[in-house]
Parts: sequence; C-alpha cells; structure tokens
Amino acid sequence: MAEDFIQHADSEAAGAMTFYAIEEKLQEQGRSCSDFGIPSPTSGPYTFESKIINREEELRIGQEMYSMLNKDQRSAADKSLAAQHEQSTTGSCFFIDGPG
Repeated sequence: MAEDFIQHADSEAAGAMTFYAIEEKLQEQGRSCSDFGIPSPTSGPYTFESKIINREEELRIGQEMYSMLNKDQRSAADKSLAAQHEQSTTGSCFFIDGPG
C-alpha cells in the first residue's frame, strides 16, 4: 500500500497516507486501529488526481501476474477475488502477511 502512495508523495507523507488508509479499511469493518492497540492516525484524508487507466493493459498485467503465483498464493488470491464478487451484507476483510 505504501508503495502505491510513494508514487504520489514523499516517504513521510506516504507513510501517513498508508496509516490513514488502513484505518479507513478497518472502519469499513466496524473496527479501528485503537482496537489493536495502535493509535488512530492524525493525518486527514488524501486525494490524488485521477489517472487514465488502460483497462486492457491492466487486465493483461493482472493475468500475467496471476499465472506466476504459487499454489498457496493462488489460493489466497482466489478467496479474495471470490469475496469481492459475493453480495454480502456483513462485509469481509483479509489480512495477508508475507515478505515483499
């Protein structure tokens, strides 16, 4: 996540943006950083200028990356993608920890 933000801001701002984005995602699930003993972020929301996205190119890249996943990575990706497509009233949240 921080790598995405660092494309638009310096490392300190990217860290703050990442922290805020995590808090935002937790709040969507009815939780907050403080539930995990982490202080809530002090920075405000962030905005970026819109970027033109080439959907065909992004799909091609995604398919190429998916084909390089190992068995466990593919299983995690499949579960995450399936949850995204489900119509759920309870929501879902995935926490994935790994190197890189």
